[in-house]
Amino acid sequence: MTHTLTRGLWAIALSAAFTAPAVAQVVDRSDNTAYGTTAAEFLLLGAGARGAALGGAYAALATDITAMYHNPAGLAQLARPAAMVSTLRYIADTKYTWAGVAFPMNGGSSAIGLSVGSFGFGDSRCTRSKTRTETAACTP
Repeated sequence: MTHTLTRGLWAIALSAAFTAPAVAQVVDRSDNTAYGTTAAEFLLLGAGARGAALGGAYAALATDITAMYHNPAGLAQLARPAAMVSTLRYIADTKYTWAGVAFPMNGGSSAIGLSVGSFGFGDSRCTRSKTRTETAACTP
């Protein structure tokens, strides 16, 4: 009887010891995107019209220059050197520009590339006094 009880206690202790790390790895599945209240939202804008047209489901298809943004491993499938500049006018007179250049190497088995993204604000309305409003670059 004591042998069975000891075995049962060991089984409970071992299962508790092995499940405790698994419980610590549970991820909260709630939607925490909080659009408009987080930093670097421009990173969700993407590069190129093809990826945007596919709703962002482009990672497996990216075999052109935009692979540097969506899936860098797809860059190795470039057949020839490529370059691209993409500009997107966004809300509130903002502009997102992405540029990239890539060169295939070793007969197409690898590639090297460089990409740059820029997000900026245009001129905005600034109040210089209580009676006059003009459009100009705002400076502090």
